[in-house]
Amino acid sequence: MDTIATIIAALLGGVIGSLGAQWLGERYRRSQSIEATRREVAVRYLIQLQDALESLWFRIDNLAFRSEKQVMEAGYYETSTIYVIGYALAHKRLLTVEGAYAKLDVFKDGFARALEEDLESLEKALGDEATTSTSFYRYERRALADFLLNWDGLWRVLSYTEFAAASRREDAEAVVGPARSFLTRLSEQQAWKS
Repeated sequence: MDTIATIIAALLGGVIGSLGAQWLGERYRRSQSIEATRREVAVRYLIQLQDALESLWFRIDNLAFRSEKQVMEAGYYETSTIYVIGYALAHKRLLTVEGAYAKLDVFKDGFARALEEDLESLEKALGDEATTSTSFYRYERRALADFLLNWDGLWRVLSYTEFAAASRREDAEAVVGPARSFLTRLSEQQAWKS
């Protein structure tokens, strides 16, 4: 009887040890997987999105509070401002196109929804179709964002140099024209308020 009890105890110990090792191994793999997802999302999306939003913020700050438009050559002002707006919109669009919102909650529950709502509010501020004559309509903004996205086996946002060259093509006018008109109306409205 003692031999059977010893065998059973050894088997149970082996099974429990095996299950414990599997459980710990799985927990470690899951932890590593979450950390890898965090790194991927931060590197692929969030760092670039932060750069895009900071660029937009600095452009708005410069134009609104530092009279930078007076020191910019007109062509540079127009091309670079359209790019900065499109750059931010393209990074917002990239989160949707690649399904990245689904991955953002690895940082914090509700992060994806909060970010999506904040970016939508920012985009609506550019449009504000219902209340202003300076509107930049939703699908004009979408077209600009899509214009800046390029597929090279992986989606990426055009650099400023690539955008400047692409925006001069004749077929780009359908996308760049509404953004240019938006800037013109916005400038006229600002001049009228001054």
